[in-house]
Amino acid sequence: SLGALATLSLNELMENQRITAGFQLPITVPGSTYFLQYQNFTKRLDWGLLFLRSQDKKMIPVTYIDTNGLPLSTHDQLFKTVSNMVQADFSYPLDRVRSIRFHTALKQDVLVEKATDVLSLVYTVPNTTTYTSLSRLEYVFDNTISPVMNIRNGTRFKFYGEYLYGLNHGNKNCYNLGLDIRNYQKLYKNFILANRLAY
Repeated sequence: SLGALATLSLNELMENQRITAGFQLPITVPGSTYFLQYQNFTKRLDWGLLFLRSQDKKMIPVTYIDTNGLPLSTHDQLFKTVSNMVQADFSYPLDRVRSIRFHTALKQDVLVEKATDVLSLVYTVPNTTTYTSLSRLEYVFDNTISPVMNIRNGTRFKFYGEYLYGLNHGNKNCYNLGLDIRNYQKLYKNFILANRLAY
């Protein structure tokens, strides 16, 4: 798939507050994405709010049944998926290189069938709406410096835990623990060796 992403940022004079808006224009895919983000750096505790909306279309197999509940046939039908997410981000620095970060979000996913043939016109599949709560806690260490753009020297790593909880349709949940370690070593002038370990 191919798409183009455009963003626009507005910064306060002291760069303590920032508003960023962006949208993705689909070129080879039938979908779109846009977001609006506010970030506040006036206090030691940095925080921000993000709204993200995306739309896409995909084919999903649908099984049609008779009045007795017996399956008749299965056909691929076109569905539109709409996702809305509101996320809050918090970052508290312990010192110059260490910080604690927390992200929490509420996501809504809506699945809507598109009428494209006789079956989809006669037999309507009810819209499905799913709500999910997402939380993520991180410990971050980062002493890297950038002598030039896209070139880093130093080490950065983070340990994180995240938890996803379904708010409807059975209240399913899951959690994940992980780490991401990256090291950048200078070889010669602007040539570096980048190593990464992730789990």
